[in-house]
Amino acid sequence: MAASGLLLGVLWIYPARRRLLKNPDARLNRYFTVRALHPPMIFLLSIPVAIAAPQAAEYTWFLVLLGPPLIRRVADR
Repeated sequence: MAASGLLLGVLWIYPARRRLLKNPDARLNRYFTVRALHPPMIFLLSIPVAIAAPQAAEYTWFLVLLGPPLIRRVADR
């Protein structure tokens, strides 16, 4: 799960860093980078939480739902 999400993020980061995108916008690059990496990072965060408290790890997955509004705020800066 995390590997496929991280690879999706790399598929965006690679052309953005190499300036292979037409008319790149810094805010747009930042938005799509954070948006692509957010779910895998939440999943990776839940792994150590699951070792300590398995029930609590399921609650960390709800952070994925909170991501889009927060990502928009970060990208608008």
